[in-house]
Amino acid sequence: MSLKGIWKKFKKDSAGGGQQEPPRRSYIMAENDNAHAIRLYNALLALGGAGAAEEIAEKHPLSKSAGHQREYIWAKNICSCLEERYSGKSLIAIRSRCYCEDGTAAANRMRGYLRQSGGNLEEFARMHNWKEKGPKVEVVKGGLLYIYPQCRCSCVKQAEGPISQTWCYCTLGHVKKLFSQAFGPHIEAELWETVKSGGKRCVIFVELKK
Repeated sequence: MSLKGIWKKFKKDSAGGGQQEPPRRSYIMAENDNAHAIRLYNALLALGGAGAAEEIAEKHPLSKSAGHQREYIWAKNICSCLEERYSGKSLIAIRSRCYCEDGTAAANRMRGYLRQSGGNLEEFARMHNWKEKGPKVEVVKGGLLYIYPQCRCSCVKQAEGPISQTWCYCTLGHVKKLFSQAFGPHIEAELWETVKSGGKRCVIFVELKK
């Protein structure tokens, strides 16, 4: 079944009271069943239209059996493809919807640190960095920095070579979801630096709006 057929079946099922969520693995043809490809497909459906989602998926499929080098090459091709079609906020919005997880468990711990710190950001950062083994928090003017000392993207971290920062915009979706669960919905995030685009670390500025 083509991706257009998949989408038509999804809409028919939804209209008939069946499946109400975006297409899942069972709806995606076998050669494009990698989780990264599915998230991109659904992001394009939501923001770029079904035509763009189908065209890119058919031109750049990725199987869940793909190895690390194949995933890396696919990610580079996807970046080039998206950059030819989109720019600015549209490009960021599409990739931001492709984040792997919403960070619920980490957000629950963050809320605990925030309560224990009495809302003091310096104390929150100190407590977070003491107890958490992964990303670190730094307090800066206007908000926080959320810092990964190494690339953590399962799609590209094990391959040699750089990749466009376009690929890393998915981190913004994850960080916004994570911090909104801990600090409330008025969160903005900006990608400042990434390891795979030449930086020494991955740095996201988190603006805590009131």
